Amino acid sequence: FDFTWWGTVSAAGWIPSGLCTIAAVPRLGVGMAVAVSTGAASVLSFLVFWLVLGESMKTHRVDGHSIYFAPIYLAFIIVGMVGLVLAPGSLNSRPTRPGASASEGRGETRKLMAGLVFALFAGLFSAVQYGAVNLGKKAAQQAAGCGEDVSKCSPAFNE
Repeated sequence: FDFTWWGTVSAAGWIPSGLCTIAAVPRLGVGMAVAVSTGAASVLSFLVFWLVLGESMKTHRVDGHSIYFAPIYLAFIIVGMVGLVLAPGSLNSRPTRPGASASEGRGETRKLMAGLVFALFAGLFSAVQYGAVNLGKKAAQQAAGCGEDVSKCSPAFNE
């Protein structure tokens, strides 16, 4: 075991991500909470690693043209996440219960919005955790002198 501050940073993302997930599930249900948090984590990880950390996207050649599929996948993640959030309300064809007050409807809307906020923060903190693990791994490889090629690292490092 070798202590690294990257582990501390990773835990600083992992713990609030778990707490936000715990808060989101009773408000949204497991399916929607996980869909929103993992979608948010995917989008944030993609954007941070590409725009901030300079990771390159894989280039695909189609009929002599260079095409990046990653932004298309990202767009589909966002469309899917929005669809999963909106689907339960749009499929609910039950008429409003007789005698239901407007405040009950506002309470349900607040519950949904709070759940979405918790799920989005769960995704944000999950992306922080994932980023810290990857940055820590890269830093350790650089310090060990093997850079991007893990096969050049010592057996002790690879353990």
